[in-house]
Amino acid sequence: MSSLQKDPSGNFHICFRYGGRRFKRTLKTKSEKKATTSQAKVDERIWMVKNGHISIPEAGGVAEFLIYGETASKKEPPSAKAKVKKTSLSKLMDEYFVTAKNGSLESTTIDTLEIHRRHLERILGKSFDVSSLTSRHLQGYINRRAKAKGKYDRPLCGSTIKKELVTLRTVLNWAHELELIDYKFTLKKLRFTKSFELLPFQTRDQIDARIKKGSYTKTEIKELWEALFLVKTEIREVLASVKTNTTASFLHPMVSVAAYCGVRRSELLRMKVEDVQDARLLVRERKRVRGEMSTRFVPLTQDLQVVVSKWLTTHPGGDFLFVRDDASPVTKDIAHKRFKMALKSTPWKCIKGYHVFRHSFISALAIKGVDQRVIDEIVGHTSEQQRKRYRHLTPDITANAVEQVFGAD
Repeated sequence: MSSLQKDPSGNFHICFRYGGRRFKRTLKTKSEKKATTSQAKVDERIWMVKNGHISIPEAGGVAEFLIYGETASKKEPPSAKAKVKKTSLSKLMDEYFVTAKNGSLESTTIDTLEIHRRHLERILGKSFDVSSLTSRHLQGYINRRAKAKGKYDRPLCGSTIKKELVTLRTVLNWAHELELIDYKFTLKKLRFTKSFELLPFQTRDQIDARIKKGSYTKTEIKELWEALFLVKTEIREVLASVKTNTTASFLHPMVSVAAYCGVRRSELLRMKVEDVQDARLLVRERKRVRGEMSTRFVPLTQDLQVVVSKWLTTHPGGDFLFVRDDASPVTKDIAHKRFKMALKSTPWKCIKGYHVFRHSFISALAIKGVDQRVIDEIVGHTSEQQRKRYRHLTPDITANAVEQVFGAD
C-alpha cells in the first residue's frame, strides 16, 4: 500500500514499495483530492502488475510507470547518467554541517561530529560516492579503525567506532529525508570490536587504597581517578579550595551550583540570571535528538541560595548567570582552565573537571536511598545505561530487599 506525505510547501508526495525498493516521488500538486486519486491509481497498478494483468515497459522508470501509467513510457527516457545521481561524501557533509550549525546542535556536539567526519573522509575518501555505500564498505571501515589507538593508548573502543558510524547514519538519513539520496542507512549485521565498560564510581579513599595495594600503570591510575566521586565533606573542601585560590569571581558560585545541583558544565554556561527562581533553578538541557531543548527545575539548598544571592548582588551584568568581570559570557575553555588553576596546588588536583560534581551529586542521592524516579527528574537521566553506573552505591537497599523476601520469618 502506498502513502501520502505533504512537504512544508504543501505539495504532496507519494511513497510506496515495489520489488524490494522504496520509492518516493512528488505528485506536483497541492490538491488532496488529486493526490488521493493518484494514490488509488498507484495501488491499482501495483496490484495489476503483481497479478500479471499488465507489465512494466522497459522504457522509462518503474516509479514513473506506476504513477503515470502508459503516458510515462512516452516521455523521453532518462539517460543512464541521470538514473544514478552521484553524491560525494565530502559534498554531503558540507551540506549537512550548514544545517547543523543553525543553532540546532551544541557547539561541543558539532566539534565531535567534525572529528567523526575527518575519520570518515580519511578512510572512505572525500570523493566516495555515498550512493554506492554497502555493508562491506562499513565493515571495512570498522576493521581499519579497530587497528587505531584510543584513549590512554588503548585499542580503540568499539563504542567509539559505532558513534562515528552513527554520525554517518545521521547525515545519510537526513539526506534521505530531503530526497538527496533514495535509501535509508542501517548498522544492522555489522561486527564491532569489544567495548570497555567504565569503572564503577569510587571515593577518594577507595581509589587511594587500590593504588597502594596494586601495581597499576600510569594509564590505569588515570582511569581510576576518572571514576572519582566526592562525599559531602570532600565537596565542601573542594569548594573552599576554589573560593580561596581563584581570582575569577564567577568560579566559586559556578562550581557551587555544579556541586549542589548536579548540572553539566554545558548547562551551567547556558544558564541565565532569570533562571534563578527563589528556591529553585531552571536548567536548560539540550537533547541529542533533532536539537530538542527541554527544561527541568532543581531545588536550591539554603547554603546555595546564600552563595547565588551574594553572586547576583555583584553580578557584572548581561543575561547569562555566569559571566566574567567584563560581563562577557564564560566559555567552556575558560571555565575549565580557571577550575584547574584553582586546584593546581591543592590535594584535589586529581579532579578531572566539573563532571565529578554531577557524579558526586547523583551518588550522594543514591547512597541515601532516594527513589530512582526522583533522581531522574532532578538530573535529567533518561536511559538505563546512565542509571546502571550508580547501582553499586546502593548495596544496603538491595540487601534489605532480598532479606525482606527470603530472610528469617
